[in-house]
Amino acid sequence: MAFGSQTPSEKVLELDDATIRFGCCYYINTDLDLVSCDDLSPLAAIFDERADLLDCGQYGDGKWYATIEASGSGVLEEDRGPDHDIRELLRVVAGLDEAAARSWRGCEKREFNIGWQAAERRPEGSFSIDAELLREIAHHDATLAVTIYPSCENDRTA
Repeated sequence: MAFGSQTPSEKVLELDDATIRFGCCYYINTDLDLVSCDDLSPLAAIFDERADLLDCGQYGDGKWYATIEASGSGVLEEDRGPDHDIRELLRVVAGLDEAAARSWRGCEKREFNIGWQAAERRPEGSFSIDAELLREIAHHDATLAVTIYPSCENDRTA
């Protein structure tokens, strides 16, 4: 992955599946968002043992929501990026017992949401998810989403 050309003031972190350029777009984390009419607490407890449970609860519409991240998601390490974090979460899904797997299948939303921090200037380039990982996401009847968060520069002018 590459975003534009490197400038002397730009810091770069090369990863196996991503290049993070500070001053340009960079990977933040990947959330797994679940929505169900059924109580997600037991499923969330399993994820909480093997990942980072950010939230789980029933809200005003009567539905249950849970948001989970891979353990340490978004930590800037050489082997971290969306592929790594999604695979870590999928390992938890693949290891669910039958009751938890029923809860997973009962969710109306199972979405891996990759978060990117927007650049202060327009980047050039793209990022990719390999075909095998996309097949695994689809095998578990989940979707893939991307959220681009506003740059810090945008925050300063608001």
